[in-house]
Amino acid sequence: KSSVNYTALSQIPAYSRGTGTPAPTPGAVSVSLAPNTPSAATTTKNAQGVEFLRARFTGTGTIASMTMKRLGAGDVNDFDNVYLYDGARRLTSGKSLSSSTGEVTFSNLNLSVSGSRDLSVVADLSATAGNVNYMQVTAVTLSSGTVSGVPISGNNLTVSGSNSGTITMDKVGSIPNPTVGQQGAL
Repeated sequence: KSSVNYTALSQIPAYSRGTGTPAPTPGAVSVSLAPNTPSAATTTKNAQGVEFLRARFTGTGTIASMTMKRLGAGDVNDFDNVYLYDGARRLTSGKSLSSSTGEVTFSNLNLSVSGSRDLSVVADLSATAGNVNYMQVTAVTLSSGTVSGVPISGNNLTVSGSNSGTITMDKVGSIPNPTVGQQGAL
């Protein structure tokens, strides 16, 4: 250890003990379509969890908000809910598209990017047959820093005249006190 003897208060270096979250370092993130973004396709009228677009964020920063817009010859009423996903993990609650602008904004995301990160725009549909929709990322904001590359657009998704299949499950009987891995519990 070395020690220093200060003879005046002005010789002591400035010091502060961190007592909270440090201010974010300004970042720069570019947005592009991920190579594995869904291609143009046809889906059923009541499809759930349909991926419309996969965006790749490259750089360093923290995504604070994202705005998407529905475009194409379809209608905002084709959509029940829109979500953001990171792989198979849903990041947001479902939101409705604005009936006047066709936009939806996800705020307070706090999603860090260091290198690259892919996020998907996923929707539940109750669409009209023949309608064609696609999604566009129109705006991205960082907690601090700059974003380039927006807008980016996904591919057309055409709605067929068919409905998705359904499954109905009924509970029959009960198991009084099962143990995990128990044989012959029924």
